[in-house]
Amino acid sequence: GIEDWQTTLPLPVPAGGVGWEEVTVGGNDGLAFGDDSGLGAAIVWQADGLIHGIAGTRPLDELQALAEQA
Repeated sequence: GIEDWQTTLPLPVPAGGVGWEEVTVGGNDGLAFGDDSGLGAAIVWQADGLIHGIAGTRPLDELQALAEQA
């Protein structure tokens, strides 16, 4: 069902199991997954024609700060 499969990265996320929100990293659009519990979170964004990501057992706000430094 992906119309432009050559330029689309499908991200499998369990329905109802993980929250997500749109974020900006260094002025670039991205998606953040998880919550601020610290159990696990991830941020994925595109910059300079590449897909970047950061994940770990940190709250989203900490990962966002680390992603901004990358």
